[in-house]
This record gives sequence, C-alpha cells and structure tokens, in this order.
Amino acid sequence: MEVLYKRCCGIDIHKNMMVACIFTSVRKKEIRQFSTMTEDILQLVSWLKETDCEMAAMESTGSYWKPVYNIFEEEQIPIMVVNAQHIKGVPGRKTDVKDAEWIADLVRHGLVKASYIPNRDIIWFQITPMVSDLLIGLCAIMMVISVALYIIQNTRTLKEETV
Repeated sequence: MEVLYKRCCGIDIHKNMMVACIFTSVRKKEIRQFSTMTEDILQLVSWLKETDCEMAAMESTGSYWKPVYNIFEEEQIPIMVVNAQHIKGVPGRKTDVKDAEWIADLVRHGLVKASYIPNRDIIWFQITPMVSDLLIGLCAIMMVISVALYIIQNTRTLKEETV
C-alpha cells in the first residue's frame, strides 16, 4: 500500500493520559505516553517537531481532544481529528498502544478523513451575535432595575413629604 506520510503520528487520548505512536520511517516507530496536562502536551509537540512529523491524527473521543487540538493548532502542528467510528479499532486484544499504532498506520496510508472543525475566526463569528444578544438583554434588565429603584426611591420621598 502506498505511503502518503513517512513521518506521522497516531494519538490515543483519554481523560488523564494519551499514547502517541510516531512512524519515523517506513519500518521504524516510536511510542511514548504523556499526561493530558498542558506541560505534557507541549512535550508531545516538541517530540513531533524533533521528528519532523508531517501529520498527526487523534480520535474525537468525548471532548478530550480539544486541548490537544488547540495547542497543536497554535504550534502549527498539522493535526487531524478523526471520527472514532471511521477508525474501527484493531481486531483482537485492545490496548492504547495498539490503538495509537493503528491510527498512525491509517494516517500513513491516507485512510482516514479529517472531521470538520471550524477555525477560530468562524467560531468567533458564530459566538459574537450570541454575546451581543446577551449584552442587549443584560442592558434591558439593568434599565428595569434602575427604573424600579427610581420608583422606590421617589415613593419614599413622596411619603416623607406628605407626612
């Protein structure tokens, strides 16, 4: 089968840890385990840069992929988030190492398709109208509160003047 990426990485992510497998040549692979803390994600980024990784991929399991994706995007590491249903794990005994190797092998041969993830500008563009609506609503509430306070204050003043 044709090799699209000679140096690629598969990452199996969990809540507290991730396993990464890098193919550094046609037959050579290296496997490392990292925590999901920012410092360890940055160590993974450094490792990928050291090995001149051309493409990395990870499953879109829950929301565990998001911090990794954000850091990779910021560090300009080419990354694909792939649907776990499209990967279909290795038959037989399932381990994190086998999953990471399987993902890396699929990436190496171009057998995975990246999920659509809007870039930051598009996400901000989608969020901005919601923020505007919230601010308008907040201003309306503040006006109602200030009118109510004005009425209460003036009612007391009127009562004091009539007594």
